This record gives sequence, structure tokens and C-alpha cells, in this order.
Amino acid sequence: MTLAPTGGDAAAHRPAARLLGAAVVGDRIYLVGGYDGAAEFDTCDTYDPTTGAIAHRSPMAQQRGDLAVIAVANTCMPSAAR
Repeated sequence: MTLAPTGGDAAAHRPAARLLGAAVVGDRIYLVGGYDGAAEFDTCDTYDPTTGAIAHRSPMAQQRGDLAVIAVANTCMPSAAR
């Protein structure tokens, strides 16, 4: 899947991370954390597949890479995999 941000710099802060976590909550895909081979990230974004828009959300309390994410009761729950 290719995420193409629409307008502005909504996704400009998201590094080219690998090993990020993703979960579907409602009609959005949450993209959280990640690892780019050198650093882990605390980022949290939502992707709207209907419009192609990516929105920045509040960052996580700590940086996490290579993580699992689940959707529980309409909430995105990240968990460190290591």
C-alpha cells in the first residue's frame, strides 16, 4: 500500500520508518512508531483510505519500533514487541 498524503505537510514529520505498527480503528488506519535502522520513533498518524489524507496525532509517550498494535474498544493499543 502506498500512502499519498494530500496537501500541507501532514506526513512530513513521519520518517521513512520500517517496522511500524498499524491497526484499523473505525474508518482510519493508525500508523504508530517505527524503526528506520538507526532510531525508533514516537509518531502517531491516521490514514483515511477514502480521501487519502494522513493526519498527525499526539505522539506516544515513548519511542517504539518493531511493535504490535491492536484495536480494542475503538482504541489503538501499541505494545513493544521486544
